[in-house]
Order: sequence, then structure tokens, then C-alpha cells
Amino acid sequence: MSLNNSKMIKDLLDQIISLAEQQDKEWKAINLAKHKASQTIGDSALIFHLNALKELINREEAGETIRAIENIDGRSYFIALGQQELDIG
Repeated sequence: MSLNNSKMIKDLLDQIISLAEQQDKEWKAINLAKHKASQTIGDSALIFHLNALKELINREEAGETIRAIENIDGRSYFIALGQQELDIG
């Protein structure tokens, strides 16, 4: 990935994250007004996954090996293995 493309990808991702955070704040305000405070705890799944994507991009750029592993609940999770790839079974 060229330096220009990398910067453009990161800038676009930052804009998407910013928009998602604004939408999350609006969603939380609506739910607080409806007395549904439990719906306002933490970040949305979208924000979580966008930030995870940003971290993966940064780690890939740094030359770290990234591997997807599947958890018991069927979701995919990612781990960074550094410069050396490790056998996780």
C-alpha cells in the first residue's frame, strides 16, 4: 500500500468513525430521553468494529502479522503476532 493510499484510507476511516460517534451520541440522547439508560452504555458495535479495523490497518502497516481466530460464539477475532507468526494450534 503506498503512503498516499494509506493516508487516504486512514483519513476516510477517521471521517467514518467521527460520523458514527455523532450518530451514537444522538442515539444515546434519544434513549436517555425515553428513560432507557441501559441502551446508552458503551460504544456501539459499529464504532467498536471501525476502531478495530483502524487498529488492524495500523498493525499491518507496522509489519505485524495479523491472524483471524474464531471464538466459541462463532465470531471472528483478530490477534497481532508481531514480526514472527506463531502457531496457535
